[in-house]
Amino acid sequence: MSDSTPSSARAEAAAAFAALINEGRAHSESEAFEKARDAFDRAVQLLPLHPDGYLERGCVAAILGDPQAAIDDLGACLVLSSPEHDDPSRAHFNRGTVLLDTYQGGRATYHFAAATVAGVEEAKSLFTRAKAAGTQAGFDPVGAAEDAARRGFDVIASNPAAALACFADAKLYAPTMLVAVHGLGLAHGAMRNREAARSAFTTVIEEAEGTMKAEAYYNRAMLSSPKDDPTQRAAAADDLEACIAMAEDPDVAFPVMGDPVQAGALVERMRAQLAAMRA
Repeated sequence: MSDSTPSSARAEAAAAFAALINEGRAHSESEAFEKARDAFDRAVQLLPLHPDGYLERGCVAAILGDPQAAIDDLGACLVLSSPEHDDPSRAHFNRGTVLLDTYQGGRATYHFAAATVAGVEEAKSLFTRAKAAGTQAGFDPVGAAEDAARRGFDVIASNPAAALACFADAKLYAPTMLVAVHGLGLAHGAMRNREAARSAFTTVIEEAEGTMKAEAYYNRAMLSSPKDDPTQRAAAADDLEACIAMAEDPDVAFPVMGDPVQAGALVERMRAQLAAMRA
């Protein structure tokens, strides 16, 4: 829900969201887990940027024997949580548990370590188990990061929240992997979390070169809305102009998968978009 949404509508949505979370928790307590997941589904649909919906739905998914859904939802919860207002320990502990139970001990260690720091006593022994399991399996952080980023791009169109979790994992395992940061920007953008998306693309623009930088300029420009103030619209136009200049540079392979005809058509489309922005 955007900042431009009237405060009364935001209040109504928050109240409805809280009611659905309470309904789902009540169903969970009575072990009606399918009904609980349905309530949490509706909560996520209502406020897709609120971490609590993903936290509760992920915990229920684990109980229902759907580990990938649990891993995705708990990961999305962690990305969307605010350090100032949210306690991530439950999400870390439960995600670590699901990962350990599905023979992904190397990945689980990151979450048990975080849960331990947050004061979850049970996480200490599980961290030791997960580390041993990861070592035995030959856990490779860089390889895990590449796998996570690959899956993120595979699922972003159908499940941007899962993609968000994948790209966050990739950055966790390989902090310097810029493609993971770019993916986070794309996933946040797909979820209409514009400020987070803009921040990710800004990082890519500052640190990347060549094609990825050009694409980040384009993607940051496309976050612009007609409701933005003139300064924001002008900044978006500047981004698009920078992207066009890079796209026309023979040393920049842009777009990645495009042939010269497709590239030319894309530049013409961007020029039309730029003219509309400048009008």
